[in-house]
Amino acid sequence: MACLAFYVQNFNKDIPTVIFKNSRRIEASEGEGQDIIRKIDDLALHGSELVNESNVRIIHKKNAEFYVELITEQLDVSDRPAKIGIYGRKPSLSWEYSFEDWVFDIFDRVKEFSIEVDRSVKQEQLRIIRSGLKSIYYQHKIKAQVMLIVKLALGSFIPILVGLLLGISPFIDVKSSLFLSGIIGINNIFLILLIQDKV
Repeated sequence: MACLAFYVQNFNKDIPTVIFKNSRRIEASEGEGQDIIRKIDDLALHGSELVNESNVRIIHKKNAEFYVELITEQLDVSDRPAKIGIYGRKPSLSWEYSFEDWVFDIFDRVKEFSIEVDRSVKQEQLRIIRSGLKSIYYQHKIKAQVMLIVKLALGSFIPILVGLLLGISPFIDVKSSLFLSGIIGINNIFLILLIQDKV
């Protein structure tokens, strides 16, 4: 399940702010509600704008956090176009979701929430969100692949370097030192691949 938080300001006179996280209502005054608002504000200040078209704005950060703002045709309590805010991040373990599963889950939740708050989302807006999330998903995937290559290189190179340095010592046999460091390097590679997320 995609971890999402929905945020609606100026909802009605009785409930000025609506926050839902994973289908659970959260009060804006609670610590958890304040944390979600803080994360959204941080994205607005320090994130990169990915999309701003057809009443859809998407902001994201390099750690795969994103914020989607949808402007609907309905009006809020202050008679301005009503907005739905969606905060989330790409799953950290990539085997939890393929891109299609992730987007399908997000769309299901967006549609469900828009019905619940009576603010309609257009098909064109969903298409733009899909395109933006695809960009975030694959940017993060490429970054993860580069990090895997760096980890593998360091995991194999450092033990060999240590073996060479130990080989300088008159008390340690160079061949034994290099053999042992080679085994450690291979072991490191296997460990990195074993605990690495699928990218």
